[in-house]
Amino acid sequence: MAKIDLKVLAIAGVAAAAIATTAAAHHSYAAFDRTKTVTISGVISELEWTNPHIWVFVNVQGPDKKVVRHPVEGDAPGNMTRRGWTRSAAKVGDKVTLVINPMQNGEPGGHYVTAILPGNKKIERAAPEVAAAPK
Repeated sequence: MAKIDLKVLAIAGVAAAAIATTAAAHHSYAAFDRTKTVTISGVISELEWTNPHIWVFVNVQGPDKKVVRHPVEGDAPGNMTRRGWTRSAAKVGDKVTLVINPMQNGEPGGHYVTAILPGNKKIERAAPEVAAAPK
């Protein structure tokens, strides 16, 4: 019977726990206030079409004429594509309108609910499969 190195086993256990924690945190919507929606309109300054989620950065001009960059998280590229938001549907410099669940901490940005892309192409987010928060 092979001798088990307890030190190696302990390190593997810690690594597995860290990976599991990261995966669980990744699927959390806790950063977003899912009880509210906010509509922002502006110009795309950056678009990251990568796994696990796309990110669109929108420069929004406020009433004071200051431009504020809003990072908005989307879903996985495959999910976005199935809904009609493809890699080429919007690009840097395009004007967009996004309905988002804003950040819990009040910072600019959030998670997209609805996007109106160039050509008035409307893309809706499917409701994420998350349990309702306890009241």
